[in-house]
Amino acid sequence: MEERCRSPLEVHFAGLTLASPCIVASSVLTGDMIRIGKAAAAGAGGVSTKMAMVGESRQSHPDVIVRPGTGGIVSAGDRRLSLDEARALVRRARRETDLTIIANLLAPAADEMAWQRGAVGLQEAGAQAVELDLSCPNLPGRSSARSVAQSPVDSGRVTRAVKSAVNVPVLCKLTAQVADIAEVARMCELSGADAVVVINGFPAAPEIDIRKGGRPTYLTSSGHSFGTLTGSPLFPIACRAVADVSRAVSIPVLGCGGISSWEEAVQMMMWGASAVQICSSILVRGFSVLDKINEGISTFMKEAGYGSPADFVGAALQYVVPAESIVRRRVDLSVIDEKCTRCGLCLMPGICLALSESPEGISIDTKRCLNCGVCIRLCPNRAITPSDAVEASIQPHRT
Repeated sequence: MEERCRSPLEVHFAGLTLASPCIVASSVLTGDMIRIGKAAAAGAGGVSTKMAMVGESRQSHPDVIVRPGTGGIVSAGDRRLSLDEARALVRRARRETDLTIIANLLAPAADEMAWQRGAVGLQEAGAQAVELDLSCPNLPGRSSARSVAQSPVDSGRVTRAVKSAVNVPVLCKLTAQVADIAEVARMCELSGADAVVVINGFPAAPEIDIRKGGRPTYLTSSGHSFGTLTGSPLFPIACRAVADVSRAVSIPVLGCGGISSWEEAVQMMMWGASAVQICSSILVRGFSVLDKINEGISTFMKEAGYGSPADFVGAALQYVVPAESIVRRRVDLSVIDEKCTRCGLCLMPGICLALSESPEGISIDTKRCLNCGVCIRLCPNRAITPSDAVEASIQPHRT
């Protein structure tokens, strides 16, 4: 019998196998088979199905505000699935796709039996893992589990209860809105969690219409509902949380928060994520985002000589040191006149007193230069470079 060809993007963690490191995060994108089918066609390695709420479902629709130029989304509303609906969806997804199916679950924070009942039901339906949404920021107080992930004790209590009831891997979805996310992750690990998902969205205020007395700009809502911030603004926060958790636990970490490109997926994995969850960029730009990210990672691996994604997971952690231990060097910058278009972007930062313009071009007063690197990041043509042999790895700002 011929052995199945192994994909170079294949990822193994917590007993699961993904065809690629990209999982579509639990959201409206994973609430029906039409969209799950699109995820499969676009090369997703798996999906986390739309949240199943034990004891109640929420009948609503998404109110979404896209913040132009930021990549951020503030959303409120959105229906959740009943346990029966979620079970039916899991069955169909297992039957009709080859995706790894992770089932997202929420139950009342204090009701351990409800968490168990939900997890068992999803396992029986065919879920290959259960994701405990301990940190959903976008539900009414009586249903919200965000307080669970803000307490190591409560996180451990819910995790132990579910682990005692199911045989499939249990993943705990955490929030960075906590004093010490690493402490919560450690408690989840001690309580039997097979992996942690880092991080969920942040509670946020929606955009308002300042010319109409602060009225809502949601399309259908007559009043304000504080929502959830997701997308690009979360990315640096998520990477920090992934790094903190990766260094604190031995179980795998799934990175989540603001990924919109293959470079960002690789960055988050280098901070310690075994795989990544993606939502907001797909919601706005479509499922083709997954194809582009997979293609980019594959090309990057070939060029860098990596045999699998696992080869670069955690690569950046070796450079994390206390701030007082960092040795800083002086780097003199110069301008390559042939590349400079005199666009003026480098002259704009208020932090800088070193750059100036004359008829001869842009010049840098090295004695006044703070070595902050802002001008290098702003220059779209890489016209500002180190004048010595120091390698410049700073990426220009993407407009």
